[in-house]
Formats: sequence, structure tokens, C-alpha cells
Amino acid sequence: MSILNAHYSHVLDTCVLRRDGIPDEDELALGLDPGNDQDADGDLDEDGFSNRREFEEGTDLRDWKDNPRVRRIRLYMRAIQSAI
Repeated sequence: MSILNAHYSHVLDTCVLRRDGIPDEDELALGLDPGNDQDADGDLDEDGFSNRREFEEGTDLRDWKDNPRVRRIRLYMRAIQSAI
């Protein structure tokens, strides 16, 4: 591997490894640090779900009442109501 390829490979690996699943713009808006991969594993609203999981599920990372479990229950209830 040439020195140039090794450099770009390192830059690519660093970029991939630093990606924590939450876009930098969203991290900034939420008060998280885009350079800190560990904050995606944190729990801003202390509801038992990681920031990454809540982001992936589309729930509010800052609202403990809005979490993946509650979201699924709401969707289930809407499906039942629409079937009636």
C-alpha cells in the first residue's frame, strides 16, 4: 500500500469510526458533541433508551415520555382503532 493510500485509508477509517449514528447538525441542536462518539450511548432524558436508539426510532431524546416503547404502544393503539 502506498503512503498516499495508507493516509486516505486512515482518514476514511477515522471518519467511519467517529460516526455515531446521529448527524452532526442534530447533535449540535440537541447540545451533544459531534466529536464525541460516546454521547450517542448516553441517555439525555434518562428514560432507559440510548440517544442513538431514540434518534433511530424517531423519538425525542429530551422527553422521557416520548420513547420507543411508548411510540410502539401509540402505533398499536392507532392500528386497533382504525380496524374498529
